[in-house]
Amino acid sequence: MIQVRSRFVGAVAGLATAALVATGGPLLAAQDAAPMAGIPNHIHQGSCANLSTVVAPLASLSFAAQGAATPMASPMAGMATPVAGMATPMASPMAGMTGGAIPVAAATTEVPLTLAEILAAPHAINLHDPAAPEDPTRYLACGDLAGAPDAQGNLFVGLGEINDSGFSGTAWLLDQAATGGTGTVVTLFLSENQGGM
Repeated sequence: MIQVRSRFVGAVAGLATAALVATGGPLLAAQDAAPMAGIPNHIHQGSCANLSTVVAPLASLSFAAQGAATPMASPMAGMATPVAGMATPMASPMAGMTGGAIPVAAATTEVPLTLAEILAAPHAINLHDPAAPEDPTRYLACGDLAGAPDAQGNLFVGLGEINDSGFSGTAWLLDQAATGGTGTVVTLFLSENQGGM
């Protein structure tokens, strides 16, 4: 009986793997797709419509291999997050979906500017296209830094797609003054736009 069950489980796993490979599912993406090179990005003076001088270079974003640990250590490791312990208000709309996780590129940088300094004048975060390093004006996404941080010093800003890149994301700026520190921790998330969702 154990041998029959083992063969059945093996056959089902083999069919699932074949289906994922045939449809270009996450197994194919995780094993065969070439990872995108590191994505350079910066905080600039100005806006996405009119970028000016770089005021703070940020760590390049990278896609971690699916199922692997993120290769970078976060400077926020060990810090209490303002959302820790909060109940999720609703089930995720993605819950129960098939097809695997959507890969996300991420990077975290602590910059010496306070969030108040960043917001006192027009600033934007732009993400360069790593496929065109010879053209520093070719971008994947950009977001104007504006708005009011919450009581814990968090500011979330969308990173909109540029040049039909197919990528967009979110910038999370955390004011260290809210926790007795200095500067701002900038965490960026970028993913490929998913059509039909």
